[in-house]
Amino acid sequence: MPSGRAPDAPGGVDANESSHIPKFLGLPVRRPELTDEQYIEQLRKKLRRMRLLAWFFILLAEFQIVLLVFCLVLVHRWEELIRGLTSDPNDDGNLNVSAMRAGLVIGISLGFFVSSIISGIIAAVIHAYQLFKRGLTRSEKLAIEYHDLIDHLLEREDTRHDS
Repeated sequence: MPSGRAPDAPGGVDANESSHIPKFLGLPVRRPELTDEQYIEQLRKKLRRMRLLAWFFILLAEFQIVLLVFCLVLVHRWEELIRGLTSDPNDDGNLNVSAMRAGLVIGISLGFFVSSIISGIIAAVIHAYQLFKRGLTRSEKLAIEYHDLIDHLLEREDTRHDS
């Protein structure tokens, strides 16, 4: 039997480690305590993920703007196509019924498509703005700042003692 392990501890967990973490149905109720360095590193990872996600939303909005321009060019081309199909020299420029139906279906389809693109652009920009502006809470930002300041001061003091 390895040293430090209780024979009755489930899963071979150290009896001293498992005694201070409350359990419910054998599962830990709360996360184990993190050291200051682990907590600060976790906050920095969270900040990096949020910034990366914000840039993703900005790229998504740019893609949707390109898609919107493509859709508007497509509408213009289809309009020329429908007018070309209905251009009859004897018709005095009136559209026939089949061209009206095609125009109506295309117009409704592209209208929904364009409105969904515009709402996607708005949502992506708002989400990116919130991720950039909000980021971490003030206490999390202060924790990172003060941790870095303490590390800097400790390094400075170590160099003073070494000299």
